[in-house]
Amino acid sequence: MMKRIVFSYLVVVALSVSASFTSCNRDMGDKEEDSLDGYFVKEIAFDSKGNTWLGTFKQGIIRYHVNEIVVFNSGNSVVPQDFSPFDMTVDKNDYVWIGGTGGLLKYDGNEFKLYNTQNTPMPLNLVSSVAVDSKNSVWFASCNVNTGGIVKYDGTDWTVYTPDNSILPYNLVSNIVIDQSDHVWVAYYNCLVKISNDGWKVFTDAELGFTPYHINDIKINSKNSVVGVIDYSFSSIKFPPTSPDFFVFDGEKTTLLSSNGALGLTIMPKITLDHHDHIWCFGTGSKFGVWMDDQWMQLDRSEFGGSNPWVIKEAPDHKIWFGNEKGVFIR
Repeated sequence: MMKRIVFSYLVVVALSVSASFTSCNRDMGDKEEDSLDGYFVKEIAFDSKGNTWLGTFKQGIIRYHVNEIVVFNSGNSVVPQDFSPFDMTVDKNDYVWIGGTGGLLKYDGNEFKLYNTQNTPMPLNLVSSVAVDSKNSVWFASCNVNTGGIVKYDGTDWTVYTPDNSILPYNLVSNIVIDQSDHVWVAYYNCLVKISNDGWKVFTDAELGFTPYHINDIKINSKNSVVGVIDYSFSSIKFPPTSPDFFVFDGEKTTLLSSNGALGLTIMPKITLDHHDHIWCFGTGSKFGVWMDDQWMQLDRSEFGGSNPWVIKEAPDHKIWFGNEKGVFIR
């Protein structure tokens, strides 16, 4: 049974608005669909209080709980009017950290604060990836092809790492994640960097055991291995269908996973992992779906408003949330 919940009106700038709901049921299998009509949802995060945080494309940041929403935007907070999120996470204090155009946003339970080049040493007013370690230090990417790198903020001090002052190989970072051992993993297009108390180490094709064309995203699975997705969309060469779509790296050896061409050409693919370590893959292209039981299962866009998701996240209750320009859908 597909359940769809929609807002009966669009909330624009209210600080705290209770939304009216209408519900309708469709016989569409065992999915539940929850759509915030009119919102272009690009990022999703969940806090320990039962709130769902939604980052939208230039429509503000939404806090959603049961049947109430709060919309934060330039009319009632420091959220920039043209803010577009690229990554979002929640720390141990339930503070929400959102990276995007304009800098790094933090919500501390009462209000938002914006960090940018005017009040921090971050290289650019652009944050593409955000992660928090066990000490609540925030690691994020602030970079482009020629400038910047990664930044660590421990609540007091800001430390900027670039190829000029560290072993980081390039300025442009694909993604940052933190594993269960508190190691920071930084993905670049052709290698990985691990940052730990024991030092920094670069994993190139020699250590990975294969030559990745372009690593676009990484996550950490339940076995504390790095899971990555390969982007072939930048290549003028047609890669064979057996080329790996995903890889799993345990720090010593790599397992390559291929859909044998079923995934197709997905531009700038992103991934998320559920509690079963299934790999949900999405991006700009005609296909998206999930790698499970050693095979690729494609999902139908028509069940998600006719559009591919911009974000997929697993909620604490293990339901899968999809966000796109049509709103939010829950499986």
